[in-house]
Amino acid sequence: MEDITRIEKFEKEISNISYFIDTPISYLYDHIESPTNLEVIECLRAIIYNNQAYLESKASEISKLRDLINIPFQSNKTEVKEFLSNQEELKQEKKQKDLSDYIKLILFSELNEETSKKLSSLSKEDKISIKLHFLKLINETKKAIKESILKNPFEDIRKLQSDLSIYELAIEFIRELDMEELLVESQEEQLSRIIFAPTTHNTTHIFDDIINYKENKKEIKNIIDKLVDGYFLQTKDIKSIEGLKTSNLYEYRHPNGIRILYVVHKGLIFICSLFYKDKQKSTKIESYYEDAIKRFNSCKDYVLDNYANPDFYIEQDELLGQIYSFVDDLSYSKKVGE
Repeated sequence: MEDITRIEKFEKEISNISYFIDTPISYLYDHIESPTNLEVIECLRAIIYNNQAYLESKASEISKLRDLINIPFQSNKTEVKEFLSNQEELKQEKKQKDLSDYIKLILFSELNEETSKKLSSLSKEDKISIKLHFLKLINETKKAIKESILKNPFEDIRKLQSDLSIYELAIEFIRELDMEELLVESQEEQLSRIIFAPTTHNTTHIFDDIINYKENKKEIKNIIDKLVDGYFLQTKDIKSIEGLKTSNLYEYRHPNGIRILYVVHKGLIFICSLFYKDKQKSTKIESYYEDAIKRFNSCKDYVLDNYANPDFYIEQDELLGQIYSFVDDLSYSKKVGE
């Protein structure tokens, strides 16, 4: 009974594979330890049947290729082209069906993070195709609205207007997917995207903090160098701040007492706050955490809207230049993110 059970188990495993086993003996011994003579015979028989079934599944394609080889050269050339063309058409039909499914997903589901994950497998070409599809619908809908108004100014066009809004939202959603993809290209690139959170009055939040510690310019300069170079991310002096509205707030704790609060969001590192731990009580430190999150939220949209604009990094360089000027290093010329 033991032998039969092992054979049946082996046959069941064989039935679930879809490839040719070209090393039957090795395959057998990989799956059954110390097989008996009966097991060897029955399992080799199962392998032979599997290989035969695999070859039969390819018989139609092999037969077609053989026919192409045996006909005269010129006809063969034509047949080959037709065969390849048919194969390409089948691929295109499948691709169009897949894109159609994604278009329906965008139209009939909520445009949220879950939908983003489902669309994450789309290539850039597929995203362009989908955007072109919605652009075509937008143009057609705008034309229909115009014609409807010209024909009858009092006709109800709310359905057309609603469709137009949906198509425009779909294109915006795809555009945001592209932006997220750019933001998360590779870990190395993420670590180089250091952003000094800007304020609304042409400075940075961290510059406003530094002014409060004029007597520590030299120490602060050393910290700024580490921030710009990304060195602080490679140390063990980083702690995640839990229990707040965001789980992406971190604290860099330099041994000299300086603390830097930063938020990691979509591959960008927002440097938000600087303070001295040894001069602050624990209750005061908690308020720094909350302020850092507020500072991040106040500039997040602006940064994400402009991160791909070269002028934004020129602006960052100028703001960082203010900091270096204040700590008596006027020779700085490196741009953030370089």
